[in-house]
Amino acid sequence: MKPIGHGLNRISVNADIHTLTAAVETVLADGWASRPAPDRLTLTCRGRRRLTEVAERVATFRALSTSGISPDEYRTAVLNEWL
Repeated sequence: MKPIGHGLNRISVNADIHTLTAAVETVLADGWASRPAPDRLTLTCRGRRRLTEVAERVATFRALSTSGISPDEYRTAVLNEWL
């Protein structure tokens, strides 16, 4: 099994068409999604399992990364990162 995110880079909200196309091709090739129609994507069973795994990892990371700081400190850190 490939590690989560294998072949994918962080995709920004305004990613260009080439970046988005490559990301779609990767999830299709890895069996995480399928095309029920030419303009549609859907998660496969494998894709839903991987999404669940990712959500669990994100939740664990968030819990660990915010341990010992207040909600206000977290908001300050996050807002400063994205501004």
